[in-house]
Amino acid sequence: MWLSSFAAAAPESHTVCACVWSCRASPPAVADDALTFAATSDVSLLRRLRVVHDSFVTLQFQDRSHVARLRLLPKTIVNSSGEDPEQSADVTLSPLLAFNLGIPLHSSSASPVTVSLSIRAASPQELGLAVQLSVPYRRKHQEQPAAASYAMIAPLLVSSLSCRQHALMQQRDGLLDAIREYFATAKVMQVGDLFAVELRETTQSHIPKENKRYKDNYMPYKCVQVPAACKVQKEDEAAESEIELMPPTLDLDTSLMFFRVEKLVGEQKDALALTVSDATELMQGSSTSAASPDEATIKQFMTQSRCRGALPVCDSPLSSTTQQTLYEVLYPAQLCEIPVSVLLSGARGVGKKTLVHQVAKQLGVITVEVPFTELTGQSELHLLDNVRDQVSKAQALSPCLLYISHLFPVEKDNEEAELRIGAVLSECIRSLSQNQHNIPLIACVEDVNEVPKFIRQCFLYEMHLEAPDQSKRFEFLKHIAGSMELNDDVDLTEVAQLTAGRTYGELSA
Repeated sequence: MWLSSFAAAAPESHTVCACVWSCRASPPAVADDALTFAATSDVSLLRRLRVVHDSFVTLQFQDRSHVARLRLLPKTIVNSSGEDPEQSADVTLSPLLAFNLGIPLHSSSASPVTVSLSIRAASPQELGLAVQLSVPYRRKHQEQPAAASYAMIAPLLVSSLSCRQHALMQQRDGLLDAIREYFATAKVMQVGDLFAVELRETTQSHIPKENKRYKDNYMPYKCVQVPAACKVQKEDEAAESEIELMPPTLDLDTSLMFFRVEKLVGEQKDALALTVSDATELMQGSSTSAASPDEATIKQFMTQSRCRGALPVCDSPLSSTTQQTLYEVLYPAQLCEIPVSVLLSGARGVGKKTLVHQVAKQLGVITVEVPFTELTGQSELHLLDNVRDQVSKAQALSPCLLYISHLFPVEKDNEEAELRIGAVLSECIRSLSQNQHNIPLIACVEDVNEVPKFIRQCFLYEMHLEAPDQSKRFEFLKHIAGSMELNDDVDLTEVAQLTAGRTYGELSA
């Protein structure tokens, strides 16, 4: 495997400068990760840690350790306080993560907090994962610390008193429903963590869930006429009634109910963090006295992250679905030594090379690109030696992607050449998986049907890129038109209609 978080060797610690997110910063790019969110725009930090984007790391501040999910963002969420950019922090932490680490968390109007802490790749033991080679092959969407079978939480006394008059607390199952909604998405937690459950009173909070009349007449949006008497009258102008588009649900009051994790039970007793979800047996204890963070800062972080949604790691003109598919394939598997190899096919100019480089950027790794002509050299007899040289180069630069471009087919009915190239590719893939960091291999061809079966069998995955359809051509034209000046009579929609069957390369030309 090529993710050192799950490698056998002990992860190396690095000291970094970290700051706490504040309301003056850009909105975060996560909606359900307030407990473990850590962001960086420094790719070199990921390389020093030997991890990729969205990996679990362990942070240590003084005598406290906490698991975090390190994300690579286009621009670090830093405080816009006029600080010298050279002195900006390497990592930005969510307010709750910082508080659980013991970092002082001041009010939202105070100066940003910057501290020095230690960071390293999280080990399987810290995530409650037993290191067993018999574990099934798992992909990125399954990457989580081990599940907790039992969890005990206790509300903070000061939080219970402040939220006592909230509308949801007056309902029979108001608090229970809020807790269920919170754990509907799995959360990574540690014993002693403080987390915040949102109590949201909306315009629909007082309507019973079993109200049949409301369900029959429910509309996502509706038009409401605002009378002239309710409008602010401007000077020398008579107020007029207007029609406004009204969303179905409006927030009236949002309060935070803070809880502390008292106990977590999982299969591994020495786990630092476990995953708590709606499948976990959850027990609520009596109220406890403990310090609580600044509620305004936590509320603003959670509100902005919910409204902002997820941000792309990089700006790509290609289809996000295609890029995400390859990203899922290349993302390192947990506890697995299966070598990852992809045969990528598509017409010239369809965007194969751009796709590979964008996914590498999304993962936070570099791309080692080798044209197939450099491997064959003057004779196919030199192929094995040249491949070994490139494998050694990739291993020295890992974590990275090894990208073989322009894999051309051999002569038809030349079975000896097919077997030779197939054997060399198989050895190359095996060698890449023997390193501490399993390095994926990607080879590109124009027509996959021209690749002999002995060579195609070497690859674990096959992906084909089609020429873009009209909507994708229009989005691509908008993307490239942003960097050039066009005449007023240029209609990009019409250009997209007239260029059916054209590839991205042809559209760029």
